[in-house]
Formats: sequence, structure tokens, C-alpha cells
Amino acid sequence: MPDGRLWRLVPESRSDPRVLPLLDSAWPQISRRAASAATLGADWHALSRPFIREHGRRVVAHAGILSLPLVLNGRSARWAGVHAVCTDPAFRGRGHFKAIMNEVVETCSEEVEGMLLFTGNPELYTRFGFECVQEHRFLCRNLHAGGESGDEAFRPIKKDRLGDLELLWKFLKEAKPSSYRYGFTGDPQHMLLNEVLACGDLERFYFSPRLEGLAVFEILGASLRLYDWIGAELPDLEEILACMPRRIHRVELYFSPDRFPRAWTSEPMAFAGDQLMVRGDFPLKGQRFMVPPLAHC
Repeated sequence: MPDGRLWRLVPESRSDPRVLPLLDSAWPQISRRAASAATLGADWHALSRPFIREHGRRVVAHAGILSLPLVLNGRSARWAGVHAVCTDPAFRGRGHFKAIMNEVVETCSEEVEGMLLFTGNPELYTRFGFECVQEHRFLCRNLHAGGESGDEAFRPIKKDRLGDLELLWKFLKEAKPSSYRYGFTGDPQHMLLNEVLACGDLERFYFSPRLEGLAVFEILGASLRLYDWIGAELPDLEEILACMPRRIHRVELYFSPDRFPRAWTSEPMAFAGDQLMVRGDFPLKGQRFMVPPLAHC
């Protein structure tokens, strides 16, 4: 499988720390979570290429772009993710958003095959050539698996447990895409940053000594929400289920199941405020797929 790791959208400069108060005004606690991710080795300022507008020394508008080396339908592709787009409410209506987005589009159009973003306000981005694309999650019901309680069961990764951060980074660096329909092959810092920004910690990361990898999941009742697998080899779904600490009757899969051969049903789905939009020749239009949460931008 071709690997996109050799390509990187290199920032002209590290992201400006002055953007964080602005981002906190739009997404409370984002700077605290970004700082927490940095202590684990995932640095926002090393990943995000900033586009800003200033009033004096104050940053009043921002958009960042992230390198997204992908596998799309089995083919390596060079995309960029647009994220953290916001304008200080006191400075709206002055053309800052339009100016930044035009600059972002112009820059990315010269460097990558396409762009994507997630937003709760898709109407803002259609004038820049973005269009909505529907994601789907995948479901499997009537299962009777799991309930492992011994040393083979998944255990949570704890940042203060001796050796756990080394395990985390070992598997992040070895990780291959869980799906070749839509898979991320870029900087492992990106995956860890996304998880900490979403959850504030590592609470969804679990280690399996039997399977030599990490599962990213939640269990609600007898339902498993499987967000990703992190490791050099993707186990069979049956092997993953066998290591679950509780009995599982239903699986919700938040990445495309092309590497899990079984009968899946699907349903349209988007996380709150996270409508996927793309700009460019996106080969998955009309197909059923999902962007793994750790690969968001």
C-alpha cells in the first residue's frame, strides 16, 4: 500500500500562540486541551499552518491548515484540512473571514489535490467552492462476544502509569490505516491531538497485550462504539471483540469497514457541528464511508 508519510505540508512558521485566546472565545478550553496534548507529544503549533488577521498585536481572525496525507479508495492522495476558523465577534463584518478563506484556498490549490473541513455552518463555505458530503456510520447487531476479565482483556492507557506513554507512541508510530476506503497516513501527532481536543484525555485508548495494538472505543450498555484501531496490523473484528471487558451485542463502527468482511448496515451520521465539506475531486462522493474521528481536522 503506498504511504503518504513522505509528504508534508510544511508550515512557513509555527502557529502563532496569540491565536489561542481567540480560539478559546469560540471553543472554550481548547487552549487548555491543546496544552495537555503538547505535554503528551502532540503539538498544535507544529502541525497547524496559521492564516491570521491582526488589529494591532491582537489576532482577530484565524484559519489553520493541516497536512492530510490520505488513502482514498486504495490510492494515496495529498489533501489539506482547514480547521479552527473563527473571527472575533467585535471584528466581524469587516471582510476578515473572506480574506483569510480566499488566501487558504489559493495556497492549498497550489499545493494539494483537495481540501476538506468540518463545520456547523456549511452555508459559510459554499461560496469558496466547498460542498457537503454525507458520512455514514456502520452497524452490526445480534452479536454475543466479549466479557474477557483476565490479563488478555483491553485495559485503559493511563498517562501516569509507568510505560504507558511509550506504548502509546510505539503504536501511533507503527499505525496503518484501519480503512483503505478513507485512511489517514500522516503525522501521528495529528491523531493524538484530535483525541485530546475531543475528550480532554486518553480515556478512549485501550491496550491489548494479546493483539499488540490500541483500540479507541467506548462501551454504552452492550453497545461498542469503535472509533479506530492503532497498530501495525488490524486484527479481525472477532479478535477485538473477544478482548472486550464486557459482553457486546452491537457494534457501531466509526471508520469504513472495508477491512472487516462481514454484513454491515449503515446510516447517515455526523457528529454535532461536524458537517463534512470538501473542495476538489473527492473520489468518495456517493459512497458510504466515514472519516475516522482521529483523522478529523
